[in-house]
Amino acid sequence: ADGLTWAVFWSIQAAALARMIADLLPSPIADRPMLAAALLWLISILPWAWRYAPWLWRPRADGKPG
Repeated sequence: ADGLTWAVFWSIQAAALARMIADLLPSPIADRPMLAAALLWLISILPWAWRYAPWLWRPRADGKPG
């Protein structure tokens, strides 16, 4: 994998960790880690979609359905 793929992978892992930390915190304090997790996930998924989503839209190379 190249650098972008690794960066996206680790940032999504960090978003998941922030989400878990938010679940462990009391309700009034959990808002910031939850927001951070959501923003980090959104920022992380955009480069992934830019690179890999077109692969999902292409027809299969062997011409079969699916």
